[in-house]
Amino acid sequence: MTSVPVICKITLLDCYPPHVKENYLKNSTRIIRYVGGNGGEPPLSTFVRVYEIFQIDFKSYTFMNQVSSPSVLEMIKKRSKFSQEKARQWTRSLCDAVQFLQKRGIAHRGVKIDHVHFDQSQTLKLLGWGRSTFFWDETNGTYIQQVKESKSFANCHFPPEAFQGLYNPFYTDVWSIGVFLTAVHTRRHVYKVKSNISFASQWSAFEVTHRFSPHVLDLLRHIFVTSTLNRAKINWIMEHAYWNAPLNEIEQPKKTEKKGKTPATQTTTETVVQNDSSVKSRSKPIANKNGEDEDATEETETEPKIVMSKASLTSLARTEEDAFVISEKDDEISPFMFASDGSMDGPIGSQLILYQIAAIAIKCQHNSLLVSSLHSPRKSTGIWLPYVCVKEKYKCLQLPALIAEFILKQLNEPCDVEMMLQNQTTLPFEKVSLHDITRIQMPNGKFITRYTFIARWKCNEFSCCTDSLHLKWIPVNSIYEPTSKATTKFYQNLIERFWGSEVGLYAVENKYEGVRTRYNELSCNEVFRYVKRSDSDNNDNNGKTRNATTELFIKFVTDSKFMEKDVIRLYSDFIQHCYPSTNMSLTSFTDYCRKTGLGKSFESNKQFSRLFRAMNYKVKHYLTFNEFLLGLVCLDPESPHCLPRYTFIFRFYDSNQDGKLESNDLKLLLNDLSVEDKELSKSDLNLKQFIDEIESSSISKKFLKTSSLCRESNSIIRLLNNANVYDLISYSEKPFSSGVDTNCIKCRPKHYTLATHSVKLTSFGRIMTPKTTVFDADQNTPTMLKLLRTHSNEFIFKPSASANYVLEVTRKLANYNNKTEAERKDVRNEVVNAISASVITRICEEVCELLSAETRVLQVSTPTLVMGDIHGNMHDLLTFEMQLWPMAPAEIGPNVLFLGDYVDRGEFSIEVVLYLFCMKILAPNKFFLLRGNHEVRQIQKVFTFEKECLDKYGTHGPIVYETFNRAFDQLPFAAIIDESIYCAHGGIPCSVTSIEELNRQPSLLSDPEQEAPAVWEILWSDPITAPEYQQLSEFMNKKDGSGYLPNMKRSTAFYFSEIATNNFLKKNKLSRVIRAHEVINEGFRLNHRGSVITIFSCSRYCGGPNKAAAIVVEAFEQDGYLKIISLDT
Repeated sequence: MTSVPVICKITLLDCYPPHVKENYLKNSTRIIRYVGGNGGEPPLSTFVRVYEIFQIDFKSYTFMNQVSSPSVLEMIKKRSKFSQEKARQWTRSLCDAVQFLQKRGIAHRGVKIDHVHFDQSQTLKLLGWGRSTFFWDETNGTYIQQVKESKSFANCHFPPEAFQGLYNPFYTDVWSIGVFLTAVHTRRHVYKVKSNISFASQWSAFEVTHRFSPHVLDLLRHIFVTSTLNRAKINWIMEHAYWNAPLNEIEQPKKTEKKGKTPATQTTTETVVQNDSSVKSRSKPIANKNGEDEDATEETETEPKIVMSKASLTSLARTEEDAFVISEKDDEISPFMFASDGSMDGPIGSQLILYQIAAIAIKCQHNSLLVSSLHSPRKSTGIWLPYVCVKEKYKCLQLPALIAEFILKQLNEPCDVEMMLQNQTTLPFEKVSLHDITRIQMPNGKFITRYTFIARWKCNEFSCCTDSLHLKWIPVNSIYEPTSKATTKFYQNLIERFWGSEVGLYAVENKYEGVRTRYNELSCNEVFRYVKRSDSDNNDNNGKTRNATTELFIKFVTDSKFMEKDVIRLYSDFIQHCYPSTNMSLTSFTDYCRKTGLGKSFESNKQFSRLFRAMNYKVKHYLTFNEFLLGLVCLDPESPHCLPRYTFIFRFYDSNQDGKLESNDLKLLLNDLSVEDKELSKSDLNLKQFIDEIESSSISKKFLKTSSLCRESNSIIRLLNNANVYDLISYSEKPFSSGVDTNCIKCRPKHYTLATHSVKLTSFGRIMTPKTTVFDADQNTPTMLKLLRTHSNEFIFKPSASANYVLEVTRKLANYNNKTEAERKDVRNEVVNAISASVITRICEEVCELLSAETRVLQVSTPTLVMGDIHGNMHDLLTFEMQLWPMAPAEIGPNVLFLGDYVDRGEFSIEVVLYLFCMKILAPNKFFLLRGNHEVRQIQKVFTFEKECLDKYGTHGPIVYETFNRAFDQLPFAAIIDESIYCAHGGIPCSVTSIEELNRQPSLLSDPEQEAPAVWEILWSDPITAPEYQQLSEFMNKKDGSGYLPNMKRSTAFYFSEIATNNFLKKNKLSRVIRAHEVINEGFRLNHRGSVITIFSCSRYCGGPNKAAAIVVEAFEQDGYLKIISLDT
């Protein structure tokens, strides 16, 4: 009898909280026994056989079959090769297991890819059973939770979107199937947990950069949906055509090397945003015919040439092992937004900057690269990659067809763009991959995007190496060795006209398939790297401590009196002149100098190449914007003569960039200084010696006049303003302001259409009968119009719709305080009886879907009404409605923002919450709800909300209570109005002080105190006056100067003083704080000299004399106003 390998998994039960341990012993062990066969055979081969479970001394011993094979996670890390059919078989096994569990009300609760293993016969085995399961109680329609997920799921490759509505087993593990399906078909993770980029952006990029069969892609698009109601169900997945359709094999990426040559050493590509580095000089190599580096020959007095070695070019290229990089500042990268504008010539002049472009690097079998002259007449000397201007119409994967149309027309080849859009096999090139996505931020805050593809020309089907007026084929070897005898003058002329570094970079790219798309961004952080801004501190724009070199350059720019507006002027010129490149080559630099008159003060006929060399302190054969900026500052007649200028002058005279001033260099330098020193001119000077000579010039007198070298005669800014080559890209008083937010009505592009309904109002402002608007629509709109009308009829205006029904019922409580006791009793009973527990469940489920899609810190635009605590006061809430939003939800002018505390103490907490939830459902972009400290279970148990649920709904009371709180768990906790006013229930947090960090807080919080302390502080903190802060800090002996003290009134969270408020506002570039949380007799109070406003919207709170108030936030052009409205109740 053969022995069965058995392993024992030990679970430490004493580590669990009591209620979790109880649920584990009651439910999880039962499920594990059932799924594992309880000593017999498991119900499915996917499950690992479990023999027995014992509980001994607060430990659970689970004896099960051993599975020692690697997990799927390990397999994709090793890029293990397996067929698409095998991947489909494994996915089917996982789906069978999920379907089996769901039919029995069980969910695995997130199948991580390291949960999935394989036995010796390659049968898929699902592990991870333990804390991760729960049981669905079909009788009561609820769940028994095992473990609260207080972490951010950082170890499971799932984004927060995957866990919306997690606790329903019919939604739980479907997302897991999508992750597994992606992993086995691409050998990649679809989601980078540590990135700040949203899942939607990452999936958009992932979908473009990885090849899927159509059926796999269709499945994934239905699975990766935030809304659980719209997410694919397991039964639909099991019936999908994917299981029977033929699958196209995807080739695994292979490393390629050139035959007959030693591969050049490859290094990681530098992104557009480069790090500061101290000034270093190095020799400039070129490549000989054998691919080996030799020292460059001394520069002659002939025309300046761009000398690039193969090694230098390769250092610019991306290697196969580069990481999948996405800029942290990238909020939304969506490659599906851009398409052709129909004009192959492109826009003219500076207007080119307003367009996205798609470019392509094509090589042929003869190892030649296709290049194109730039479209704009202002850049007629430039040579770059073939490209077209694109607008919003086509998907990213269709852009190669548009570039192909341009190329074929230029080559006089037959072209059918519609066929190429539908079928990529008809393109004139093959092995197409999206290599690079670069985003460039304009001074007005908007981004433009450049997509760069790589491909191989189909030489057998289309004529190869045939030039046209604008397109030229150039041998790659000529780019490697532009000075060799094999390179004709024709090709030398083309090479010297390269506009930026991109052509040279793609000349060494030999890999076409399986490449990883690289994401780069040129943003305001890089533009202002060396600019001292009014709100700056000792950190750079990314929050990192500046190094000594950065501090030196900032001081140099500041002392030279280059202001922020001057830097924006230079950046506007730089980006318009260089585009579509993001950097400046010698050709581009020379063209700019000639247009602006820069360098006319220099007598040498090689002034442009020398100035370029002097600015190019990173020795990369191209200038970044900051090199360009520092170089212009060095040329300014008013800039101080210090270390940056010393190195600038050194590079200006270092003709061969070898880090030494040789005899010919020194002769030229001494001649410009009008100094004769034969001994010095015979020796060589390195940079350190040169700096020592300048700093000791007061003694030696040799380099005394170096302060006058390499300067323009007039101000640089005045020179460029007078030249006015490019129009300044317009920007507001706040340049590089953050991008357009979808909630910001004023910023959003506007397109007006006629509403689908007209309405008739009663004398009280209520809607009586909506009437369908009749108008003529064009042929493209009937379908959409029909959908809009259907939505309005069935959802917004239909009286029987749940939300409208509940609003109608709750409005019967209007003027409740003015009724007699008998009338009050009748209307109260009528309202409670009219709203059943099932209706409440439907309303809460609908609002949860909306809340799950919102960020933790909302962005709200003006005009906005801000409401404080309500506390079950339905009379005041309906009075506010009658005065401030009487036509809601069908028509409402301003947004309405509630700051929390909807329940407890008042008589109608349930009705208040239902009213607000219904408004949120019917007008989700107008009504915004934040969480207060009373929207937490442990507080409600102490006060009245739990009791109200039990009193009004009897045996259904616990279900109603928990249903409401599941919705409360998803409420956002803060909001920003017009990117200026911070709004929250209690105040500002102590443990986290940046809005970016607050946005990363968990989206589902059942116990904020334990799961997210910063959120708990926001719900509970209070402002404190300066005298109170001083007295209390002395009493507590706390003098750290932070501005925070423990909140003795609440016995939790913190007091925050004016110091803390000012620091928080300054760090986040905000102006004011609006909060609630405290009852005030007048309904409002100003704290911290008006920078904090407290608002309370529940009158006669607990029988007291206080008034109710609200705040109206309005904006007019650049000015904003806050008006306080007091309610007469």
